Amino acid sequence: SGVEHFIFMSTVKVYGEESDEVYTENFTCKPQDEYGKSKLKAEKELQKLEGEHFKVSIVRTPVVYGYGVKANLKNLMILVDKVPVLPFGSINNRRSLTYVGNLCALLECIIQKQQRGIFLASDDKALSTTQLIEAITTVKKRSCWLFSFPFFPQLLKWLKPSFYKRLFESLEVDNQATKRILSFENPYTVEEGIRFMVHGEKQ
Repeated sequence: SGVEHFIFMSTVKVYGEESDEVYTENFTCKPQDEYGKSKLKAEKELQKLEGEHFKVSIVRTPVVYGYGVKANLKNLMILVDKVPVLPFGSINNRRSLTYVGNLCALLECIIQKQQRGIFLASDDKALSTTQLIEAITTVKKRSCWLFSFPFFPQLLKWLKPSFYKRLFESLEVDNQATKRILSFENPYTVEEGIRFMVHGEKQ
């Protein structure tokens, strides 16, 4: 159809699930769920179409957030508003996020430079669950006491293993290669991204 450059929005789940290892662009892909497997299959099928006149760029993202965010981050903000005491203190995991403004800037850079390949989107700093909640409460100017309850992680792991993974385990990426290849820097810090997620960029 004459399209010369195709950008495919993929996911870090092509590498696998939560892990103590830090994912990079060239990390071996071992997706574990159907979503990750389908994304990786789509990546491979698109790469088969590459040629002199058809570039393929693949952008793998962790959780993307911003104003109007849904799902887990929205639920976390609601929880902070409603519950002044939460058992999420001293969690030392590492979770990478991508503010939507940084993702859009990365896409614009890829388009302008007509760069093919596999790229990772990520804010410059990973946060623990505790740090994320503290950042949200600071922006919201709310008081929230975070404490550690010895048996809570094990109880949550037994009752809600998917929640346990998101709250207590790590999923971190290192996109230094992407930034080096594209000569790209994120225009927003993670602190700015969280502020914009709560209030929007116009405020």
